[in-house]
Amino acid sequence: MFRGARKEELILIADELGEIINPEMKVLDLKNLILNSDKYKTDKVFIDDYLDSIIADRKSKEEQERLTEQSKLEFEKIKLEQIKLEIELGKINLERAKVDSQRDSNDLQRINPETNQTSIENFIQNNSNDEFGKITLSSAFGENVEAKLIKTSITLDNNSF
Repeated sequence: MFRGARKEELILIADELGEIINPEMKVLDLKNLILNSDKYKTDKVFIDDYLDSIIADRKSKEEQERLTEQSKLEFEKIKLEQIKLEIELGKINLERAKVDSQRDSNDLQRINPETNQTSIENFIQNNSNDEFGKITLSSAFGENVEAKLIKTSITLDNNSF
């Protein structure tokens, strides 16, 4: 009849029965207080059912809390696994970038058998006419002017200021 009941629940029942409760009372004292109550003796079945419903509600809440915590834990595990996968993807992308960079570097350093020059040397030689391309300048009135980009060197000394 009192199986599974906690002290708080026994205090609640004793209070409902109109009994005077001392905060220092132990579980056994509370059980005896309830069992010796006149209201319990006259309506034992109702009080037992009431206590059973209180215990069932508590257990239901505890189970719900346990399931909620378990769901949160599973969610955190999934988030952790996702982060691990993102880190692994980042490592793979970094490794791919290193390989691509090395391949590009090797391509630039490869010697062309016809010119006996590397791609970099060939690029510099073919583009060494001091012109690096063109730029289009646009005014606020819609006018466009095309200008050449040229190689420029400026030297400043202490007397320049």
